[in-house]
Parts: sequence; C-alpha cells; structure tokens
Amino acid sequence: MTIPSTIYLYRIIHVDNLPFIVRSDKITCPSHSGANPDYIGIGDNSLIEHRRTMPIPLDPQGTLNDYVSFYFTKRSPMLYNIKNGFQNVTKRTQDEIIYLVTSYEKIAESGKPYIIYDGHAYHRMSRPFNTYEGLSYIDWRVIASNSWFDTEADPDRKRRKQAELLVYKSLPFNMVPGIATFSEIACDKVKGIVGDVNKSIKVFVKKEWYY
Repeated sequence: MTIPSTIYLYRIIHVDNLPFIVRSDKITCPSHSGANPDYIGIGDNSLIEHRRTMPIPLDPQGTLNDYVSFYFTKRSPMLYNIKNGFQNVTKRTQDEIIYLVTSYEKIAESGKPYIIYDGHAYHRMSRPFNTYEGLSYIDWRVIASNSWFDTEADPDRKRRKQAELLVYKSLPFNMVPGIATFSEIACDKVKGIVGDVNKSIKVFVKKEWYY
C-alpha cells in the first residue's frame, strides 16, 4: 500500500494535562520517572491497566506503558467513545480534548526509538514493526476515511483504523509543532497555557477532527 509523502501523527489528551507538559517541556510515557502524577486519563480504564503489562516483542522492548502513543488519524474510535461515554470511558465534552500533532518525519529525524503497529496495539491481530517498512502494512485508505465501524464485508476495519506509532519513553515538547482544538474557546485556553515561551507552536481550531 502506498505510503503518504507526509505522515502526520495525532495524540489526544485532556486539556488539563497540558500545563504539566509545558512546565516539564516533554511528553512522557506512563512509566516515566517524570510522568505527571495527576495525569487525567481519557481512555478505557480496564484497557489502560492491561497496557501496563503487555510486552513489546521488538527492540527497545518493554511494555506498552513505556511508550507515548500516537494515532495516524483524526476522529478515532477512542474519541467517539469519549464523546459518548461508551466502553468504560468517561464521557467528556469535546472542548476538554485536544490534539497534539507531530509527524513521522520528526520522530525519525530525532532518532527516538519507536514501534509501529498496523492496528490497535493491544489487539492480538496487530503486528509490530520498528522500521520505516512497517508503514507499508498500514491500511491508509481506512486511516483517511471517516468510516471505521466494522461491517459484515469488513469486520476488521475498526482495528486497522487505530494503527499506532509508539515513541519510547518521551519526546521533547518542541517536537509537537501544532495543537488542535474543538472550538475557539478551547483554542484560547490552550494559547494561554502554551504562552509566549512556545511561540513556534501553532494552536488552531479543527472542529472537523471531532464528532
């Protein structure tokens, strides 16, 4: 499958986690010694616990808890669950959720170790890769589509939509050139948090990235 010329990566977080990221100047994995002790989780609580112990079979190994996860797409099934409070996920307003946007190119240029999964990393059918070639196994048609519900014709679409890139341990905040929000109100809040110190970071409204 043809790999896009530019590959954007998206991490969704609760906006109230952003001040800690700005102060520490890095985004950390859950197991990091410098992780936010008051981090507000937005995912399936039971799945979060399972990810703590799921081993990564490729270098640099560890568990899923040792990585910062990014999707290759917007409007993920996870965001849908957050909006609706489905599947053990706390229901939240979309103004509470922001996108941290970077790219595969920035990760690769940094030399940070990473793992690519061709679907949801916790799913037993998903395959891990730790080189560029892994990108060719991602279903870029599903990634680009707003349709991801499983169907009788394609019962595996939701898993593939949730392909992930995992960055080992942490990455500097300056590797995130953009932050997207649901509304102008949320955008103003994020600009206030980011402040003048991080003028290179573009903060913008992308309502179409939400439900």
